Amino acid sequence: MWTTETIAGRDAEIFLPSRPFRFPVLFLTDWDDQSPRENPVWERLFEDFQLSVYVLKTGDSWWADRPAPGFSEDITPQSWLMTQVAPRVRQQRALSPFGLIGLGAGGQGALRLGFKFPKEFRAVASIEGTVDLQELHGRGTSLDTMYATKEHVRQDTPVLHLRGYDVPPYLWLGCSPDSFWRRGNERLHEKLAALGLPHVIDFGTAVCGHSWSYYDTMAPRVVRYLAEGLQAESLKLM
Repeated sequence: MWTTETIAGRDAEIFLPSRPFRFPVLFLTDWDDQSPRENPVWERLFEDFQLSVYVLKTGDSWWADRPAPGFSEDITPQSWLMTQVAPRVRQQRALSPFGLIGLGAGGQGALRLGFKFPKEFRAVASIEGTVDLQELHGRGTSLDTMYATKEHVRQDTPVLHLRGYDVPPYLWLGCSPDSFWRRGNERLHEKLAALGLPHVIDFGTAVCGHSWSYYDTMAPRVVRYLAEGLQAESLKLM
């Protein structure tokens, strides 16, 4: 069942399974804000794995900790998520470990948040994450307003927030081999591997990358991976 809840002035679409939920998952949309609501592939998986899913939308904001045009004059997208959304979910969902799923811009946002707040987000999945988002600076997106230069954007990419060994224990990266974002995901994988940090990748599935055809194809393995990771983390809390 889907409902809509207003959190600090912004709407979140919430999926609640028919059976008692097991774990909460924040779902970060791409910059077009398209939701998995009424998508039978994703809905069936949320139901099967008994996930309560909060679909969060911030538009052309890139989930950054910077003021974003059209989002809010008072709070950054990251601050909204961490100080408004996460505490609300935590209040409603007790001690269950959090999961994060992100598509495109939401994928790199999920990675950045996971690297900055690994104790909060224990299982993170990025699908077609725009890891090298600096490549879009100067092309008419809100990045042009949010960051002075391409280098300023690069300094705020997920790769540059991976500064140590404290990362989410369950980390999944998926990117189509024909995607513009493939190389950035590969570089992140190489850095994670060099540090010996566990993660799972799928860079070989070719289904028209950066599209809902690709997202729907990857959905079963992504949702299963997150659910199993959150289950393993929940056992540590007992």
